[in-house]
Amino acid sequence: DRYVSYEDNSINAPQLVIAFPTVPNRHPDEAALDALAFVIGGSKSSMLVKKIVNANFASEAKAEHPASELTGYWRIIATGFQDTKLSKLDSLCRETLALFEKTGISDEELKMFIANNENYFINPLESVQGKGVTICANEVFTGNPNYIFKDLQRYRTVTKEDVMRVYKKYIKGKSAVYLSIYPKGKLDLIAKPNDFPPVPYTVSPERDEYKNLVYKKAPSSFDRSKRPTAPETPAAKVPDYWTEKFENGLRVSGVLNKELPSITIQLNIEAGHRYEPMAQAGISELLVNMLNGSTEKYSVEQLADKLNLLGSTISIRGSQNAQDIVVVIKTLTKNIDATLALADEMLFHPKFDAAEFERVKKQQLETIDNLMAQPQAMADRIFSKLLYGNAHIMSIPSVGTKASVNALSLEDVKVYYGKRFSQGNASMVIVGDLSK
Repeated sequence: DRYVSYEDNSINAPQLVIAFPTVPNRHPDEAALDALAFVIGGSKSSMLVKKIVNANFASEAKAEHPASELTGYWRIIATGFQDTKLSKLDSLCRETLALFEKTGISDEELKMFIANNENYFINPLESVQGKGVTICANEVFTGNPNYIFKDLQRYRTVTKEDVMRVYKKYIKGKSAVYLSIYPKGKLDLIAKPNDFPPVPYTVSPERDEYKNLVYKKAPSSFDRSKRPTAPETPAAKVPDYWTEKFENGLRVSGVLNKELPSITIQLNIEAGHRYEPMAQAGISELLVNMLNGSTEKYSVEQLADKLNLLGSTISIRGSQNAQDIVVVIKTLTKNIDATLALADEMLFHPKFDAAEFERVKKQQLETIDNLMAQPQAMADRIFSKLLYGNAHIMSIPSVGTKASVNALSLEDVKVYYGKRFSQGNASMVIVGDLSK
């Protein structure tokens, strides 16, 4: 193993990255290595999240397998809190890998992985650009523009034995690079002292074959002294859409699109940062994190498992303009009813668990600290104060301040939820393989 570290002046919390060399894109073992990353750290119910994040050792932990044209690497990324010793995260990551070796991947986890990857390949095809990129990349790298069907097949046929085999071949007992990134002056947080020097970046000297190249201007008959006239602007072909306003005040519009067997729903609720009292700045961000947590019926891990089995996603976040809380639901058409049942759970039956609240509150306070060291965030904060004045809620970042978030209680979040979540404050757009 090789340990290396570097000091970063722009962060407040340390991070550990563990990377194992693996295989390039479309290698026979790529899909199984992706499945290994999924079960160890690819979802809210994964081993790393349970062992490290939910146990309050780190604010984030994930595993992934980015493969490129020539090679790839399987990696774990764990971001600690301000005082987290990366040696602790190192040992927890090793324990997680050892646990996987005992348990392997279950039938259900394998189904989740396959369903998720089906969406991974299908979702980009929603746009013209996505279709173009997919077809072009497949043509360039495989000579087959329709290689997506082979991609789907190789992921659908991964077995539990394949996943354990690649674990033993590329991860178990294999050397890795352990990178510690630590805040300024906190060398004591690194996983281990550096035991090898990173290869310095050098610019190669110009090769002799390029020294005598002469630029030859291509001949052109185009008259650049005259401004070209713009052609007539093409008329945009807007799809037919339908609208509806329910008696309870909810506004809905939709577009039927049968191109793909999938549906996207976006629900906007006027409950974002703009509606917060000044003294409660950051409360909508806390509410978003609680709504992404456990419900009265399911734990956050159970919810993640159910969504993964469907290959569906439900994300709840603040809008870019700080006006709304936005709920985005993506699902294959065949799974719409089961997915909406889970959305109903998340939106209308949140558990508001006290332990989860303390955890997300701690993470939000860490985020505030981290933003205080980011030049872009500092500039945005100062610009907002100049633009809105100190007495306006928009002069404060959407995550709030340390004082305002520290003062917030779980009861405050429940009250805000009760006041702002109503049909009269909401609008919905539905696009996909679903008629009115």
